[in-house]
Amino acid sequence: MNKIPKRTLDEIVFFYKHNPSRTGVDFFVEGPSDKLLIDSYLKARRGRVSPVYTMDSIDFSGVDFSGLGLPTPSARSCVVVLRKVLVEEGVDLSKNFFLVDRDIEDVCPTPLINGVELTDSGALPVHLYDNRVEKKYSELIYKSGIDSVVLKNSVNSICKSIYMLRAAARNLDCGVRILSPADFIRGDAISGFSLDARAYIERCLHASDQYSRLEDICLAYDKCREQLDSMALRGFSLINDHSLWDVLKEIGARVEPSNNRSSKDIEEIVRMTFDADELSGHRLFCSIDKIIDEALAG
Repeated sequence: MNKIPKRTLDEIVFFYKHNPSRTGVDFFVEGPSDKLLIDSYLKARRGRVSPVYTMDSIDFSGVDFSGLGLPTPSARSCVVVLRKVLVEEGVDLSKNFFLVDRDIEDVCPTPLINGVELTDSGALPVHLYDNRVEKKYSELIYKSGIDSVVLKNSVNSICKSIYMLRAAARNLDCGVRILSPADFIRGDAISGFSLDARAYIERCLHASDQYSRLEDICLAYDKCREQLDSMALRGFSLINDHSLWDVLKEIGARVEPSNNRSSKDIEEIVRMTFDADELSGHRLFCSIDKIIDEALAG
């Protein structure tokens, strides 16, 4: 089967310049899983699906990402570049919505990010893991083997540690493989779980052939902690989706020995809790509703 050819940046510019009076809103997101969630939200809330485009459908060949100070290859960087190109070409973007994961934006700002919407959590799917779902995990999936507050604090603590390692590596321009934290989670269901950060950092650096950077990374890690503590961000905003699935899997295995679900199983269970009305309470989804309302009113 022939693949649908990717659209070039010039073709996208041409389309928007020649369709200034189009109706509705076009969404640009990083990847297919983001598109699936946004599609589901729009259909549930609006009864229709607006165009939601992923970056793998667009040809970015010839773009000098590194010259713009953007990480590459990265679908996140592609969203930023797409908006930059359209702005420079004078395209009216009042009916376009550009969305990327928050990632480590709060301590490692991305160039040219202004005008691009950030998720409230570290990644879009994490919005599904709210207090309601957290409580269900505690009571139903983990059979009340851990209190929901202890679960929340444990997840936030471990994910924050992983966030700080990623930020430290980014600040030092040090390529580090972010491994599963499972072997380095310490604690119990009563006092809570945390990450043995030093041992985890050492393992990640060994796997990345970067162990010589250990002390530099640890210093940058501590500096990142100071930054985050001074900002008093919600733990929710520091959680990466891949980290979340791994952490929930490991905690589940420890509090309920018969719980042998994989990280993928955990992700799918969380996705099955999709509730558009619950999502509408998040700032991000309020912004989505707002731009659609403005487009319809205009």
